[in-house]
Amino acid sequence: MPGPSRRTSTPPPSAHTTSLPSPPDSSEKTPKDTTRLSSPVIQALEVIRACRRGYPPDNQWIKICFLPGDYEILQQHLREEDLWGYVEDKIRYDWNPQTRELIYRMTTPVHDVFTARVVEEILLWINSIRNCTDIDPRIPALASSIIHRSTSRIFLPGDTVDDTKASPKRSPDAAFIHINANFPGVVIETSFSQKRKDLPKLAEDYILGSIGNIAVVIGLDIEYRKTKQATFSMWRPEWGVEDGVPFLGVKQIADSEDFRTEEGAQANALKSVTLSLSDFLPPSVRTTTDEPTTNPSLSISFTKLFGWLGLSEAHHQVTESRTGEGLKCLPAGVVLRKRAMTLEEMLSPGTERRFRELEEQAEERVMGGMMSPTDMGGR
Repeated sequence: MPGPSRRTSTPPPSAHTTSLPSPPDSSEKTPKDTTRLSSPVIQALEVIRACRRGYPPDNQWIKICFLPGDYEILQQHLREEDLWGYVEDKIRYDWNPQTRELIYRMTTPVHDVFTARVVEEILLWINSIRNCTDIDPRIPALASSIIHRSTSRIFLPGDTVDDTKASPKRSPDAAFIHINANFPGVVIETSFSQKRKDLPKLAEDYILGSIGNIAVVIGLDIEYRKTKQATFSMWRPEWGVEDGVPFLGVKQIADSEDFRTEEGAQANALKSVTLSLSDFLPPSVRTTTDEPTTNPSLSISFTKLFGWLGLSEAHHQVTESRTGEGLKCLPAGVVLRKRAMTLEEMLSPGTERRFRELEEQAEERVMGGMMSPTDMGGR
């Protein structure tokens, strides 16, 4: 029998290179018969149309499993309805070409305000390093090269199967990246119940898909509808050797550690989220921060997370109940004056399509009124 597996840790390589997958071959045909849409395509279109009308779904994590060819059909319909630009500009989504899973990400004030407070704390720390004059001058320069990328899409070619000819896309809740890096160093995902079970897979996608360039994935679970529990999780790359074979894996550093209990009480007040400057830098640059004196660290206490979540929920309650400050209604005698539609808007594909639908509906009503019951029965 073979002996027990020997697994040793090794430091990550200083740099990694990869090439983006080639774009789809021009000979690949998008299915032309789109008159009969599959249920996944119909569901995906309905979500986008609802968002465009200003009525996004209540579900914050909408996962749709496509059939082969569905994604291309969806893209075709979005272009025909003049919705493609809106999706690329306004809709946050993940796409996995291997599993053909499309995930829409919807947020609430709780989610957005809480994430913003975490981001603000990190930016304040980075700015303090930028302005520091009594440390190695390389460190403020490195801090000045880190930017907040917000929710910008991340392409992850590292785990791409050759025959898909497409990169998985992820739209994180926040990310920090070196100005000259291909991938962020730190990614933050704020989740509710629907997204919680997908967090470990998301972390794996980020780390393996970036071939270890993403140094930290932070998961903040703030499920607030069923219980008041809120937790913190963290994942990092794990480089090592097993049975003589080097590997890149994912190691969970923190697993659902409470910073608020199910009853809403503060938990683990002495714990904190700890990050180092090197976490925000690409591997090729991290070598300049090997010493503790050149690798400043940040600690965000669980007490702060607890307070920010309470603030975010209070704000959400105000906006939902509409009891906040501001005008409740128009003053007497004041009317809303809307601008006239421009010619470009009137000629847009989406508007023309809607006009055609209205005309067809009007014709059907007229024809229906002209037909007698005898005529209709004789057909």
